[in-house]
Amino acid sequence: MIYSRRIQSILDLKLPWMDKILDIGCGNGEFTVALKDSFGARGLYGIDIGVEAIKQARERGIEMFDYDLNMKPLPLESNMFNLVFAGEIIEHLMTPDNLLEEIWRVLKPSGYCIITTPNIASWNDRILLLMGWQPYSIPTHSRYRGVGTFLSEARNTTIRQPRHVSTTGGCGLPHIQFFTVRALRALMKAHGYKIVKVIGNPADEFTFPMNKVLRRIIIGLDKWVSVLCTPLASGITIVAVKCDK
Repeated sequence: MIYSRRIQSILDLKLPWMDKILDIGCGNGEFTVALKDSFGARGLYGIDIGVEAIKQARERGIEMFDYDLNMKPLPLESNMFNLVFAGEIIEHLMTPDNLLEEIWRVLKPSGYCIITTPNIASWNDRILLLMGWQPYSIPTHSRYRGVGTFLSEARNTTIRQPRHVSTTGGCGLPHIQFFTVRALRALMKAHGYKIVKVIGNPADEFTFPMNKVLRRIIIGLDKWVSVLCTPLASGITIVAVKCDK
């Protein structure tokens, strides 16, 4: 299986052996199984709210829980997991503090937490904001896709979508929290985590319309910025350890 650079960077982490893994927002469980293969876990657990995704994840042998992450506590025992992964989840929650508190609770002492999220201070968002355009990582959640964005307006490609179609990306939920590298680091430290590693991630894709040459240039630039200057990367991955508060 070929994964995006963001996902592969997580699978390539040199972490201790993991007995039990929890994947928060695991979808159909494909990546959860990849975590198991990379870290040697025996127990796989997942949380999601999609009925079909939960069904597929259970078929992959994952013990699943249908759970609203804005509620607490998680329906899991304390000190249970060696690793908790929450990929592209924290930006969708009303209460990110609750998420970090609950991850802390269910982690074993010295257990690992991995959080990924878009970076509101990315190089491309900074340029767009400077020019007065709506950043692509911060959609307006309108039924009119591309409202206020540069290339969509320039090419008159803002279109009306059916009422049931989400304009917010893969998981279908709006971004209601926005993080810089510094802010997410500080928030996790405030909750008692020790930051082990911060990784800058290129965007998984650029969906706005552009020609092939421009697309190659932007993708290449995005990869180099993510490697050379983490605070300007399109996405953030933070690896942290549960320490005594």
